[in-house]
Parts: sequence; structure tokens; C-alpha cells
Amino acid sequence: FNVKYIYRILEPDINQNHTPFEKEIKEVDIISFKYEDGKCDAETLLVDPITNDIFILSKRENEIKIYILHYPQITSEIITAKLVGKYDFYPEFENFEIGRISGGDISNDGNELLIKSYINVFYFNRIENQSINETIINNKPLLVNYDFEPQGEAICWHNEGFGYFTLSEEKNNIPAHLYFYPRLEGCMDNSAINYNPYASIPIRNCKY
Repeated sequence: FNVKYIYRILEPDINQNHTPFEKEIKEVDIISFKYEDGKCDAETLLVDPITNDIFILSKRENEIKIYILHYPQITSEIITAKLVGKYDFYPEFENFEIGRISGGDISNDGNELLIKSYINVFYFNRIENQSINETIINNKPLLVNYDFEPQGEAICWHNEGFGYFTLSEEKNNIPAHLYFYPRLEGCMDNSAINYNPYASIPIRNCKY
């Protein structure tokens, strides 16, 4: 059946002052699914914090495929990931291996989206009432800062949106490093509730 599985757990409450950290996780949701159009190689999974829908982006095609698992995702049977769009991140190239899509993340407020290939990070700004697939297909992305990593496949937003992190696999005996790319524009008044401690370029968006 080419069934795939997503394991969903509550995020553990980790005290950073106590490492290494170990915890036995007993409650796990298993989402079993298959793609509506057959086999698919995919490494990018996104959870929309606004709708709780799960989006999956394929990796190898020139036009990557975008699938959705609508919330609530049933865990008692195999469900189908629906194809809801396609997008070509590198229309000028054919079979562009280093342009394969390997990761992505949505900001906590659901308004900003990062999609990563091996060589680039694409930033999408979500317009009100757009779905994630509409955000990718209809909005022109920006290329944001990224330094090439040996096997860079992971990316995530800072919890408060002050930038993003990337991480690679180890390759050719080169150890993996965690990188942080801070958001340089932001509120620089440390008395504001949205103070950005990494900002060096002030903008008038401080909230009190």
C-alpha cells in the first residue's frame, strides 16, 4: 500500500540546565497515510498552526508536489494525502539535484513560511485567508541568508520569530553544526513586549 507514518507526541518539557535529557514517551499518535497518486519521496513536513492541517512537500520532482492531510487527522485507519498543488523552485533548471527540497517550517503565528533546498532558503509571506499551498503557489518568494552546509536538510523558526535555525547531517567526516540566522530588523526598545534582542535595524513596530 506504500503506507507512510507520522508519529505525533506532546513536546517534552525540557530543562536546558539538565542535559543530557531522557524521558520515556508513552502516548503517541500514529497517523498512517498514503499519497493519492502513488509513491513519493518527501522530507518536508509542515503543520499549519492556524488550521492544524499537515502539509507535505515532495523532494525530487522539477515541480515539487504539495499534499495535505486535513485536520483532524484520523489515527484509526489509513488516510489519503491529497495533492493540492505543484511548484517549481528552479524553473531555469532540469533535474537540479542540489535544488531538491529538504525542509521547511511555519512561524508560530502562521504568517511566515521557510522552505529549504540544499543551497537556498526561500521565504514566503502569507496573505490573510491563504492556505499554505496557496501561499507557496501564488506568492513570489524571497531568498534569505543561508551559508552552504555539507548536507543541510533541516530548518526551523526561532520560537519568537527572531530568526531561524539550520542544521545539517554529518558528511565526509565534517561534524554537524547548528546555525542561527537572526532577524536584524525589529523593535529595539527593550521595554516593549516584542523587543527583538538581535535587531540592529529599528522599525516602528514596538508594542507595549
